[in-house]
Amino acid sequence: LPAAAEPNEPGQDGESPGEIDTSDLPWTTGRAEVPFTEITPAQAREKALELARRDVVEKAVAGIRVKVVDDLWKGEEGDEIIERYSRLVHCEVSGRIVAEKEPIFQFVAGDSGGLVCVCTLTAKVIEEHQERDPGFIFNDVGLYTQVTEKEIVPNTAGVFRNGERVVLAVEVSRDCYLTVFNVYEEGSVLQVVPNEEMPVNFVTAGRRHEFPSAEDRQRSVELPVSIPPGRKSCLESFVIVATLDEYPFRSEEKVLLPGGNIPQYKTAFDRMNRWLLHIPADRRVEAHLSYTIVK
Repeated sequence: LPAAAEPNEPGQDGESPGEIDTSDLPWTTGRAEVPFTEITPAQAREKALELARRDVVEKAVAGIRVKVVDDLWKGEEGDEIIERYSRLVHCEVSGRIVAEKEPIFQFVAGDSGGLVCVCTLTAKVIEEHQERDPGFIFNDVGLYTQVTEKEIVPNTAGVFRNGERVVLAVEVSRDCYLTVFNVYEEGSVLQVVPNEEMPVNFVTAGRRHEFPSAEDRQRSVELPVSIPPGRKSCLESFVIVATLDEYPFRSEEKVLLPGGNIPQYKTAFDRMNRWLLHIPADRRVEAHLSYTIVK
């Protein structure tokens, strides 16, 4: 994990504006089991946590509608085929986890004799009832690999080599503000955009916007990817949030990733969701992009 740098300025907490009172919300417990005969224990934990979160939301909110995006990423290294299965939970008119306790993981024998990872998660959920604006959408979102300061190439497979540099391209249907989060395999979250090197997050409708932009890349502003020590691969994702109004987000801890020069802001999954709940559903739209990093 990246080492923390100095704390961010006071008054820039991601909870702002206002606080959501969760004291009267009941705790709900969810559970998920994931076999890991063909994946590593770390990948089984990540997948089990995502499914346990989905189970919590489904149990907590009656009549919930959950859009589940299943991605199967494949990367090849020599004779080795690395497969990644990512189940991203994107609640449309449903609920969001606004507080969660530390998940409990157990590795036990499954019914078929193989080992399974069991995740038990207890959390609080707030239901969303607001309708989305059908005219406010992402026209396009995509991942690119930076080759040089000027050249980038599409990464349609969603597989990056360790140390490669990522460029995120976005086009929206309306003028808006973008906030981008990087969600890591073990569940931690970093805010990527805006930041000190890329402070302007206002984008115009119908145009492609890159992060980092061509101008930023010429200043050596980069987003390199890296694998945690001792791992051969890992799974990450971007959560891109577009809002018609400006809703600043800052977490409590600023970090600088290894090999990078863009300060990012460490937060948590439930804190990100609480910030999203401050924004009316018809004033925001979200997109999710998963990718795998291999050696």
